[in-house]
This record gives sequence, structure tokens and C-alpha cells, in this order.
Amino acid sequence: MVRIEAKYDGNLRCTATHGPSGNTLITDAPVDNNGKGESFSPTDLLATSMLTCIMTIVAIRADSKEIDVSGMSGSVEKTMAANPRRVATLEVVVNLPNDLSHEDRAWLITEGCNCPVCVSVSESMEVDVTFQCGDSIPSDADHWNLAYNDADPEKLGWYQKEHAVTNELLSVCAGKKIIDVGAGVTTLVRSLLDEDFQVTVLDISSEALQILSSRHGDAIEYKLGDLSSKLELGEYDIWHDRAVLHFLLEEEEYQSYVSNLESCIPVGGFAVIETFSIDGAQMCCGLNLRRYSEDTLVELLGENWQLLRTINHVYTNPSGGERPYISTVFQRK
Repeated sequence: MVRIEAKYDGNLRCTATHGPSGNTLITDAPVDNNGKGESFSPTDLLATSMLTCIMTIVAIRADSKEIDVSGMSGSVEKTMAANPRRVATLEVVVNLPNDLSHEDRAWLITEGCNCPVCVSVSESMEVDVTFQCGDSIPSDADHWNLAYNDADPEKLGWYQKEHAVTNELLSVCAGKKIIDVGAGVTTLVRSLLDEDFQVTVLDISSEALQILSSRHGDAIEYKLGDLSSKLELGEYDIWHDRAVLHFLLEEEEYQSYVSNLESCIPVGGFAVIETFSIDGAQMCCGLNLRRYSEDTLVELLGENWQLLRTINHVYTNPSGGERPYISTVFQRK
């Protein structure tokens, strides 16, 4: 337990004393709230604690594996809201050294995003954490196996307990044979089985598929593969994707995605594609994203597909962050 004491000095200024060390700091009310703004405001300290906690946890974990993170830096931008006055958003950027391996980078990013402050903030506050570290991390099997290894699925940034939007779009589709691509450790499988779907799951991560297998056994079919490469997937009535397309950044990757889609969905079949919207997050799980609008999804799929329905909505992740999403259903002509 740590005790911190504070004294009001007048003029909307306080002096706080750190019990264990005796160090002090001053807080001022900001200028827009009748203060002098000559030092950190209390909510500035909240923002600062988020940034420095992430960086501290990254450094602790790095030291445990003798990874050099010298030169790490960061920044945080705080936006306030009114009625009641509160912190609405924190936009955190952490700059990691460029010479880290992809594996070390991915691990440190995951650890940093689970720092004590990150998991303590109110769900009423949106927190967007971006890691910058030279070349972008590839969305490959090693990255995703690391993400799922020993992870608590309910704390993953993309965990979703309920699937109301997905189920609404699936109700537009005909047929019961479905492939869920980029399935990860989705809980959607259970509701699909309850509705008598014949389910196949595809993922790039063997770790994720093992978790699904421990839940569902031989009730579903499992496929290991990377949709940015040509795959032999079989034929299905419905394709569902909530987790792949936005990670494919290069044209050859997302064109391969479309080729794989068309190889297993015949004329009359359906594609339910859900992805980060054009005004959504720029990164997820330490990876850069390619975001979409209705128009860009229509353009990507081309003349072979007819858009049947679009739902724009906001997904709230386990840490309370709001992520604008676009969910669509197409039918193959």
C-alpha cells in the first residue's frame, strides 16, 4: 500500500507528497477551468500515468528477457468532455526502438497494453494506444501465436461476448454451411452450432485453433492457413470475416483474399464481412490496419458481388475503448 498526502495551497493549486520517498509535485487547475495552468492538472496526471505505466511495464518485461529498449519515448493527448467534466479520450503513442525483433516487439506491445493503469480506467473513457517501431509488424503466424499463447481470451482487445450485429446479417443469408475466417478464439461458434450451422473455422494461428478445439472438439472443422496466400478451402454457403481483411495491407494480399473468397463461395452464396470503418482505429494488436467504407468494400469485391446490407456501429472492447466498425453482407452474382 502506498500513501500519498496532499495540501491545498490556494489559487486552485495543490501540493502532493509521495509517502515512501518524500518527493512532491504540484497540480494546477487548467486555464479553461479557472486555474493558472502552470503545472500538471489532476487529469493531466491521469493521462501521464497511462503513458508512463505502459512504458514502465514494457521496460520491466524487456529487462526480464534482457531486451534493450533504450531510447523508448512516448506522448499522450488528452481530450476532455463536459456534463460532467471528465476525460473523454486518451490517445497514447509509444515509440519503441527500431532494432527490436518482430517477436520481441509483438510481445512487448501485448504486455504494455495490459499495464495496471490500462486495466483500471473507467469504461466511460476511450483509450487509443499506438506503438510505432520502424517497419510495421507482419500479420503472420508467429505474431498471432504469440498473441494467443497463454492469453485470457476475455481480455483480448477484439473479444466479443455477444454477436447481435453478426447474427442480424446472417439472418439475411441462406444456407447452413459456413466458414468463419480469422476465427481466432471467437465465441460465435457456439451460437452457430445452436442454430444448426455446419461450421468450419480458419485461422493463421495454431494456438487459436487449439483453444477452439478444446471447446468444441469434433463438432466443427478446423483449417490452418493464411488468406494472403492461395488456399484450398472447399465450398460453403456463407463466408464470415470479422478479423482478417483489415490486417491485409498490400494489394496482392487483399486481392488474394478476394480470390480465396470466390474460390469457396459459389454464385448465390453470401459473404458477411465486418471490418474497422474508415474513421476507426489505426492499429490493433500492434498491427497497422487498412480501414474500409461501404464504397471501398464494394470496390474491392467488384462486379461479382451485390451489397445487400450495411450496418455501421461501434464495438466496445474489453478495456472500454470504442471502435467504429462497418459490417456488411454481400451476395455473389
